[in-house]
Formats: sequence, C-alpha cells, structure tokens
Amino acid sequence: MKTLIVIITLTLITSVHADFINLSPGYSYAAHRFQPPAPLFDLIHSELTNQISFFDQAYATGWVRQFGVLNGGTLFNTNLVNGNPLSLALVSWNFVGTPYRMRFVDVVGTEGGDILESVYLATGKTQLNSRGFLETLLNGTVNIESISFYGVAPGNVPDGGATALMFGAGLVGLFWVRKITRKNVG
Repeated sequence: MKTLIVIITLTLITSVHADFINLSPGYSYAAHRFQPPAPLFDLIHSELTNQISFFDQAYATGWVRQFGVLNGGTLFNTNLVNGNPLSLALVSWNFVGTPYRMRFVDVVGTEGGDILESVYLATGKTQLNSRGFLETLLNGTVNIESISFYGVAPGNVPDGGATALMFGAGLVGLFWVRKITRKNVG
C-alpha cells in the first residue's frame, strides 16, 4: 500500500506543468469597471523599471516588428499570425544559446465591446524554452486579436532587493529623525 501511495505521489508531482501560468484567465474589463487586471500592472511595472523588455506583438495579419527588442517569428512564434481568427492560439519559443528569456505573454481579444485579456507568466525552465507549443486563450470562445511577448533581454537589470533595501533605510532614517526631534523638544 505504501508503495502505491509513493508511486501515485511521484506521478502527480512529475506530471504537474506549472511553468506557464495564466494569471488572469479571460479577464473581462466590463465586469471589473474597465480596470486592467493586476498582473498587467505587474507586467507594466516590470517593463518601466527595465526588468523586462517588449519583444514583439502578433496579429492575425502579421508581426508588428517596429518597437520590440526582437522580431517575432525568429526565436518565438505563434500560429495566430497569417491565419484565421482563433479562440485558442499556440505559442512557442527557444532561447537556448541566447541571452534572452520569456517572461510574459499577453493575450487580448474583444467581444461585444468588452475587452478580454489573459496575462501568462513563464517561470522555471519554460523561460528559456517552451518545449513545444503552449496553449493561450481568453475564455475558449472569444477570438484572440493580439498576442504580445515580453521577456528578459541583455539590457535589463533585475531588482535584487535594492528597492526594498532603500525603502527600509528610508523608514529607519525617518524613525531616527523623529527620535532626535522628540529628544530635543522634550
């Protein structure tokens, strides 16, 4: 019996694929008073603080290839490009031997004036290689209009905790100033 439990546990542990996570499945802007999903704020913050870079954006008509660090269709791809409208699109990438890593995949579509968005997070070994095609969707019925790819490029600087350290130092400084002013006043 113990052997069976160990085998079942090992099977479950090795079969879990949590390296590509949908952080906001089919997020509806209309249902949330047209406020963006929280994972999108994380994505934007990461880009503004130079922790990640915009790679490229895909539409059914093709790749944007203007503003990104990389051109789509080279190290990463999707079947959304040059095809029929899809409610489920496949994405893949292979950055083995390059300094690049995938971090976010942002999927957007509209239905009846409502914007739907799913932000996917690539973690672990999936950042380097998707190991084949990964599925992206909004809610399974809404057609995907665009897929944006974001990741780590050579010019990005990850935050190694410096922000938290500066915040803590500021709090200590405020506490110290307050202590000195109370001592001088009293």
